[in-house]
Amino acid sequence: MCGGGGSDPKELESKEALAQQAANALRRYGEVFVPLENMYINDTKSMFDKGASDDAMASAQNQTSAIYEQGFNDMRGAQFAQGLDPNSGRAVGESNALRAAQARGMGLAGSDAGLGYTDAAYQNLGNVIAMGQG
Repeated sequence: MCGGGGSDPKELESKEALAQQAANALRRYGEVFVPLENMYINDTKSMFDKGASDDAMASAQNQTSAIYEQGFNDMRGAQFAQGLDPNSGRAVGESNALRAAQARGMGLAGSDAGLGYTDAAYQNLGNVIAMGQG
């Protein structure tokens, strides 16, 4: 005998509980995670604004410049200790060489910071795409 066409009441209760749990998870996702994702997307978009990498580049250049300024102070102290005239060809040559190295160092530090910033921006963009696919 087939026992009728009814379904097991316990199975209906478990399906209903699972559906309720899924609905709660979806609601929580919409309330908590969607705003966070939107903020991340907006932050990522702003990384591509004109001049956005300028702060990172300027900071790196300023830090590099400060290192060389300490080098200038050390060089001047050493020249003074040697009794070297600050206007002599040797002192001026050393100063010019250090200034040229400072300019190269600042340029390299700034461009490296700019490239790092751009890499981070594209990595974040990849994360946004992955969020959309997930």
